Amino acid sequence: MSFAPTAVTSVVEISVTSSDGAHNSPRAGNQLTITPTTTPQNNKNLLPTDSSPISRIRLSNRKSPTSPFAAANLSVPCSTLASPYTEPRRLVQSIVASPYKISSVGANLVAGLIKAATSGDVEAQFNLAMSYSYGQGLEQNFEKALEWFLKCANQGNAKAQYFVGVMNFHGHGTEVNLGKAAEWFRKSANQGDTDAQCDLGTMYLQGLGVDINESEAVIYFKKAAEHGHAEAQFNLAVLYENGDGVDKDVTKAIALYCNSAEQGDSDAQVQLESLFIEGLSTDEEKTDTFLWYQKEAEKNVKFAQKALVKAYSLGIGVCQDVNMAAYWAIRTGLEKETTIKFSVEHFDLIKYIPSIFKNFQEFSKIEKFKFEKGYLSNENFASISELIHSNKSIELFNFQEITLENADALEIIKALKVNSTVTNFFYDGTNVDVSLNLEISKLVNQNNSIYEAKKYAKNHSLMLSSALSNEMVTQSLETMIISKLKSEISLSETKQAVDKFLEKFIQIPIEKSSEKLS
Repeated sequence: MSFAPTAVTSVVEISVTSSDGAHNSPRAGNQLTITPTTTPQNNKNLLPTDSSPISRIRLSNRKSPTSPFAAANLSVPCSTLASPYTEPRRLVQSIVASPYKISSVGANLVAGLIKAATSGDVEAQFNLAMSYSYGQGLEQNFEKALEWFLKCANQGNAKAQYFVGVMNFHGHGTEVNLGKAAEWFRKSANQGDTDAQCDLGTMYLQGLGVDINESEAVIYFKKAAEHGHAEAQFNLAVLYENGDGVDKDVTKAIALYCNSAEQGDSDAQVQLESLFIEGLSTDEEKTDTFLWYQKEAEKNVKFAQKALVKAYSLGIGVCQDVNMAAYWAIRTGLEKETTIKFSVEHFDLIKYIPSIFKNFQEFSKIEKFKFEKGYLSNENFASISELIHSNKSIELFNFQEITLENADALEIIKALKVNSTVTNFFYDGTNVDVSLNLEISKLVNQNNSIYEAKKYAKNHSLMLSSALSNEMVTQSLETMIISKLKSEISLSETKQAVDKFLEKFIQIPIEKSSEKLS
């Protein structure tokens, strides 16, 4: 095993080198499997969305207009809307209303599907329509897809009725006809399809194919929202927040945003945070929202954890506490159980990190600490140096996209001389003197040698015997290893010293060896 830094160029990477050493779209030709299932109506992962023929309808949020498609703009005809193939759409992923789903399609089994559909089997008709829509096992053909959706819809299948409405809305397999789209959405919505209820509500709100009717919009949004439809919950929350079609009620808006955000709706998450930071007028609203964020944050929901950083930093809904803000900043960056990636937006909290690691045992297993690209002040590096100095579990620090100055390098060197745990240290050394870069390289390689020598001792046959598996022996051995390698004795010579050290004690009863060591 050899230990060497890379050449000191613009980026210094010091590491150990050893001498010894989604969901995939179904393709034609695969088998068709029709599997009985009890799929919820809003299952979002039944079919691939990268070639979705159907876009979602979305109420444009006046405070945060993030709608991915322009139906809200009445000056833009539907035939000129953004291509529905450019990005996944949420509503299209809720596809199957029948107790069957297509998991993969093979051309050799399509004939059986067509035969079953032709005989009037509703599930087969729906699946055949989906196959034509997505080009699964069959050439994509919206006209034939619409034909089979209609056959299925006319037999009362709510989801097929919904998709007939969507195809009329977008002009897939037919001319754009918003009036027909609304009719089919209504048929589906009245059977309880929440996607249809949400989209019909939006059409009433925006006057698409129907007269503008905010009261009707609210009715349909409520129906879908009460059954957990995240999009409808968001839309209804906007209405309550702004008092459109309903009496203004920020408390109800918050509750709906929370329900939608909890399901992963990114717009609801953004709007909820905007309200929390700027728009809530009463202390009770702020406290209730803070408690909701706290509940979600404990589940490791990232947007909630980030909100708590701001809450504790600014004292919103809770007493201001910069240490707790730093705690949640660290939790937000927790990628794995042993890795943290600290966000640049939280760099102002770096100075509190050492005390957080000292006071919260849950971070004792952290082995890797990475920093996003950004500017670190000398004060920041002094805090990081303190963390390196005091923490003996972190093995890797990564500042690869952050340029160090000489003063920063001196702080790091001071810490590395005390902490022999750090075996990987990455940083941009462009502005650091070569001598300081080499000193850091030397210290990290020295730590790698210490790591290897400790591993050698731990796995030594004599250490594995019961006579020497003693904590005092281990501590004395590690002290000897560190002392020798910091004295620039080679790794091979240190290993020989380990052999002699253990051989010296192998014949001594454990009680006497402990007395000798003490």
